[in-house]
Amino acid sequence: MGVIRGLTFDPAMLVQSDLMPDPLWGTECLAFNLQVDLDNYATAAVEEVLDVLYPGLPTQHLVPSTALHISVLNIIRARSPNSRREKVAQWDRHQEHWLAAIDATANETTPFEIDLTELLPASSGVVAVARNCPELVDLRRRLASSMGLDTGPVPELCHATVMRFGPVVPKLAGLTQILDDLAIRVTTQVTALRTVRELVYPSLVRETLREHPLEQST
Repeated sequence: MGVIRGLTFDPAMLVQSDLMPDPLWGTECLAFNLQVDLDNYATAAVEEVLDVLYPGLPTQHLVPSTALHISVLNIIRARSPNSRREKVAQWDRHQEHWLAAIDATANETTPFEIDLTELLPASSGVVAVARNCPELVDLRRRLASSMGLDTGPVPELCHATVMRFGPVVPKLAGLTQILDDLAIRVTTQVTALRTVRELVYPSLVRETLREHPLEQST
């Protein structure tokens, strides 16, 4: 693998002045995504943090442990204006090439770690973020190129969404104080990628289409 570009994303950019409810929470959808699951230790650590967080925000939606993940690439988005039939047709047309490209890229990628070190508000939820994850940014770039995806600028943000806002949105100042009082340090080992079909947003129901082990992790 070539030299990894040492990009650093400042998660303070996530803080929004206007928080909003997530209208898609728990609704049926269709999307095709490439994800990294949190390992068992990381999942348990996030659950401990959420057990402390939830009593102060009881009207919000906690992401269950079965849905926790780190997004690598959104291949066909849930929020795409295309109809369900158009999304299925697009997937059927490209899946052979896409899955083969993911397999090949994963096989050239050494397993790595992601350190989630902060909880921050985003516009419609709370995310656990990593301040610096050049391995994931580099992986996204190589995948987008090999799959032929027109993604625009490859996102540098590395995060796991842990909460989505319900109809009664918290005040930003109060939420920020709650999050500032919580310490999080979660390290997850990335040894495989997972291509999923998302059926209930946000990945509350998802089907694994293929797992892609990274180099030396078979």
